[in-house]
Amino acid sequence: MTLNPTCTLVLDLELQCWDGPTPPGYSNDIIQIGIVKVDVRAFRILKQGRYYVRPQRMQISPYCTALTGITEQIVLRKGRPLLEVVNTVIRNFGPTRRQCLTWGDDKSVLDRELGLRKRPNPFHMLDLGWMYRSSFGIEQNLSLENALRSLGMEFLGRPHDTLDDAINTARVHMAMVKRMRQTPVMQMRPVF
Repeated sequence: MTLNPTCTLVLDLELQCWDGPTPPGYSNDIIQIGIVKVDVRAFRILKQGRYYVRPQRMQISPYCTALTGITEQIVLRKGRPLLEVVNTVIRNFGPTRRQCLTWGDDKSVLDRELGLRKRPNPFHMLDLGWMYRSSFGIEQNLSLENALRSLGMEFLGRPHDTLDDAINTARVHMAMVKRMRQTPVMQMRPVF
C-alpha cells in the first residue's frame, strides 16, 4: 500500500509513571494519546485529537500528575479502554494510509500494548527525533523543547500533554520540510 505523502499524522503517548521504580503489579500503561493530521504542502494542521486511555490497573501517581497534568479523576471520567481509543483514532484519522511521526520510540510502546491485546499496530510510525538527530549529526538524544529552540521556536502549550507534544512535533517536522524545500538538492550519481 502506498502512503499518502501530502498528509502526515503526528502522534504522542503519555504513560503511567512514578518517581522511582514501577510499583509491583503495575506497568507503564498508556493513559493519553494525542494526534494531529498535518497537510505537508500547506504547512498547517488539519485535525487534532486528545484521548484518555483507562489503564488495565489504575494508579496515576502524584509525580505523573505533576508531569502530565493527568489525574485519576480525569482518566476515570474520560478514559476508555485502549482498543476503543485506537478504533476511534482509526475512524477519525485513517492511519493506514499515512506516515505517522513521533518524537521518541512510541512505536515500541504501542506495539507492546496492542500486542498484549492481540491487535497489530495500525500506524506506520517513524521517530522524527531520530530523523532530526540523524539529519543534523547529533549523537545524543535531544528533547523536543531543545529541537524547537535550535530551530528558533518556543514550545507551545504544556510539555507532556500529548496534544501539545504532537503539535510541537508537527512544528519541527514542518520546519524541517521547509528547510529541505529551500535548499537546492545536490546532484548525486549512483555508485556502482
